[in-house]
Amino acid sequence: MSQTLPSAAEACLADLAAHLPPAALLTGADVPARNLQDASFLPPVRPLALVRPDSAKGVAEAMRICAGHRIPVVPQGGLTGLAGGARPIEGAVALSLERFSGIEEIDPDSATVTVRAGTPLEAIQRAADDAGFFVALDLGARGSCQIGGNLATNAGGNRVIRYGMAREMVLGLEYVLPTARSSPASTRC
Repeated sequence: MSQTLPSAAEACLADLAAHLPPAALLTGADVPARNLQDASFLPPVRPLALVRPDSAKGVAEAMRICAGHRIPVVPQGGLTGLAGGARPIEGAVALSLERFSGIEEIDPDSATVTVRAGTPLEAIQRAADDAGFFVALDLGARGSCQIGGNLATNAGGNRVIRYGMAREMVLGLEYVLPTARSSPASTRC
């Protein structure tokens, strides 16, 4: 990318910096090398910025800003995909869910777990196991893949023949559309 940014990119970065906490926005050399590519064998690309929100509201705010400036966004989870879907493109903002992680609730009465999109699959498996439950979804990358990416790609995994695909294990989602509209907060996963 050239030394001078196009005005839309400059305005987008300024807007992101004004509306997001400092820990949620990295630019230039501050973008970690791991966020320049996914597990595909495609060459790395430095994004315009790396946005790392820690809430659905932060994701919606970043999406609103980028959409308003017509800057593309490339979502990133655990970066374990082999198809290049999480690899940034030049001039785009990479949206990492690494800080949007954690188990929100394990409900023993309904045998459900509510988790954030950036939660590693292995953390969900451990929490469910500790509560006496079993998470059927299992992948070799369980320690680094994130549940948001597992659901977005409808992962099958090691137990797919017996238990089915990831989408069959989901009761609900809270999501943010590219236009920054989010689903009702009452939908659960």
